[in-house]
Amino acid sequence: MWAWGSNLHGQLGDGTRDDQLSPVQVQGLGGVIAVAAGTRHSLALTYDGVVWGWGYNGDGELGDGTPISRSTVAPAFALTNVTAIAAGSSHSLALQADGTVWAWAETPLASSVMAPSQFHVAHPYRSLPSLA
Repeated sequence: MWAWGSNLHGQLGDGTRDDQLSPVQVQGLGGVIAVAAGTRHSLALTYDGVVWGWGYNGDGELGDGTPISRSTVAPAFALTNVTAIAAGSSHSLALQADGTVWAWAETPLASSVMAPSQFHVAHPYRSLPSLA
């Protein structure tokens, strides 16, 4: 995975806080199937259902249980079987295969949640059949 741009909080994941005009490789991350970006943090979902986060973490956006920002990737909590991720300006979300939605950090439902909050989807998302 590659990233470039502002890197004040380590949101490019290259182990530095240096802005990058050209793409740099996110360190220590492979098998990525989805990416989400907040204002100052980044998330990735790997094929094994694990969520990884890096960048600003003052409100717990990275999901590692700390308020410490990171310029390298770290797993988010112990969530498994995640199928989709999303990031807001100061919060993160994950959808598990069973339809459970997890939200953490500065979420619309609670301010500054360091541990994930669990929500159940009333009408689980149903994927469309493949067009291939």
